Amino acid sequence: MVETLFFLGGVLTGVIAVHTGYFAGTKIVQKTYVELTQLPDEVLNTIEKEQNQSLRDQEGYDWEGYDKYISRIEDGSDDVPES
Repeated sequence: MVETLFFLGGVLTGVIAVHTGYFAGTKIVQKTYVELTQLPDEVLNTIEKEQNQSLRDQEGYDWEGYDKYISRIEDGSDDVPES
């Protein structure tokens, strides 16, 4: 009778240990998958800011010269400057 109790106790302890390891392993795999496949919040915020910012709002580029160049090309004039 004592041997049967030891056997059932061992089986029960083994089942608990295996299930605990299985669930811990699945959580670790899920966290790793999410970490590798989803962008961090800082990157998402940076992308959102860049999408909201217009190119015309940025300084350091001569947009008037660009517009004149494009309008000459669209008009088909022969004196288009080289870029």
